[in-house]
Amino acid sequence: MIESVFVDALINVSKNLAVLTCGVAAYCWIRRGPTDGVGWPKTLAEILIFASLGTYSMVYAAVPQNGVILDARPLLIALCALFSGPIVAGPVTFWLILVRLWIGGIGTTPGIFEALMSLACAAAYRDWLMQRRQIIRYVDLVAVALLISIPATAAGLFLPWNVVVTFMTPFNVTVLYGWNTIGLIVLGTLVMWDEKLKCLQRALADDEARFRDVVDNLSVSLTVRDRDGKVALVNRQYREFFGPEVLQFVGRDRSELRRHIFSGDELAASERDEKAVEATGRPSTRYTPDLMIRGEERSMLITTFCIPDSTGQPDSLAVISVDVSELRRQEREMERLQSHLVQAGKMEAIGQLAGGIAHDFNNLLGAIGGFASFLNEDLADWPREQLHAARILGLCDRAKSLISQVLALARADRADREHIDIAHAIKQTLGFLRATLPSTTSIDFDDHDGPLWLNANEGQITQLVINLSINCSHALEGRPGRISIHLGRVSSAQAEVALAGAPTFNHHSVGVLIPGLNYIRIGVSDDGSGMDQPTLERLMEPFFAAMGSRDGSGLGLSIVHGIVLAYDGAYVINSRADAGTSFDIFLPEAEELANDAMISAAMTA
Repeated sequence: MIESVFVDALINVSKNLAVLTCGVAAYCWIRRGPTDGVGWPKTLAEILIFASLGTYSMVYAAVPQNGVILDARPLLIALCALFSGPIVAGPVTFWLILVRLWIGGIGTTPGIFEALMSLACAAAYRDWLMQRRQIIRYVDLVAVALLISIPATAAGLFLPWNVVVTFMTPFNVTVLYGWNTIGLIVLGTLVMWDEKLKCLQRALADDEARFRDVVDNLSVSLTVRDRDGKVALVNRQYREFFGPEVLQFVGRDRSELRRHIFSGDELAASERDEKAVEATGRPSTRYTPDLMIRGEERSMLITTFCIPDSTGQPDSLAVISVDVSELRRQEREMERLQSHLVQAGKMEAIGQLAGGIAHDFNNLLGAIGGFASFLNEDLADWPREQLHAARILGLCDRAKSLISQVLALARADRADREHIDIAHAIKQTLGFLRATLPSTTSIDFDDHDGPLWLNANEGQITQLVINLSINCSHALEGRPGRISIHLGRVSSAQAEVALAGAPTFNHHSVGVLIPGLNYIRIGVSDDGSGMDQPTLERLMEPFFAAMGSRDGSGLGLSIVHGIVLAYDGAYVINSRADAGTSFDIFLPEAEELANDAMISAAMTA
């Protein structure tokens, strides 16, 4: 009989504890589940859960032995007040008081008193903790349990509650103390664990948000592949650099993204990098100077490395791509400027040489030419010897021409200048060119922009066009061909684009343009055999003859170089095998005269 009563009491208590535990678990889920956040749905759900649990614990009260009732109302009200605050605990307490009045019977008055005492003690303790900005600990749960139990027990023992006093034996009081303390610790622990889990989830969410912010604000492109080979992450810079369509590859195999971005040799190199990193675990860095990305040529520094897991084993794979196109452009610009400096040094050396020996050499040539003239006159009766004297005179004339070219090279920036119509100056040279160049070479001239004014020395401009045309004629090597001369006005921006060269051609450019100015473009091109890059880069050097040509002195294009730089201009040479060569010269336009000419033309019209 005693065993049966004990078993029934154990079942009854266990059932109530199971209901309470499940209810508190549901409360925890509500606090951090789909309805997490501040708002009436969450508050209403918490009120309903605790009101239901309290009603069940009152209707089906746990009775471990005769005269001892384990009432869960103080525990539930304390949990409400401690973790959800009086906004939830108040309605729950009011509802449980109504239920107690509905049940009626012995203990109604002390039951109501205990419920109100539980609300007041727990709410006050919560407020005390919040003022000190402290979190709830186990010692706080014990303190609240004692604050609830001591006043309720004292009230039951010393106030005239009639029959209730008869149940307040020392044993029963001990059971109530233990029930309130242990029950609050057990159920409160569930909520505390849930609070810690919730804080951990928020911390993880905050860490992930900070990580995302850091990754998205990196100035490099980053993509991460998980252990299954799928794209797990692409940052903002990656999307902006490679295009927003890369987002569609997140969650898909990395190889699909790789094939979308790269092709050919770069695709194979990227695959080799990833396999090598996976095999060795060591990072791999590769420089790709000419990579086509979204139709643009880019220089990239690509680093591939493993991300280890918690055990230190390789887990994910990350690829960082750094756009170094601007650095590459600056490097090329430095190389170009360095080559210009070397060229300028050569030209200066030639100028110093010419200035040092020109006078004495001319005197010697004059003496040689004079004596050769005497011999030519005195050997009238000796035709064979007179022929030798005539050859000496011819060689003296050629030497004088060479000295004149060297002096022109040295004095390109000291010639007198005036405002000239460059189109008119070039037209005057066409007759000389047609008479000088082979009959198989045709010359076309295009000046569709009309009069173009330049502050220049007309002789130097004429010499510039003649030297370029003669060089183009040499490139034809006696074959029938065409030389085209173009004249026009371009902006500094258009000239900068031209100086960059054609993508499919070998090119070499010299000079720096001033932004905002208009430039006169003199273009001379041929349809000859073209040149390779090494020849192109040496073409303007003094005494360098392209393609081993024996014609000329090797100074013609050097004179062109000196004249262009003396006028603060620039030039670019584009060439390709079997596609000919083109020279584009850019000289600053005399804008005031150009504006006056346009105004005059408008008034005449």
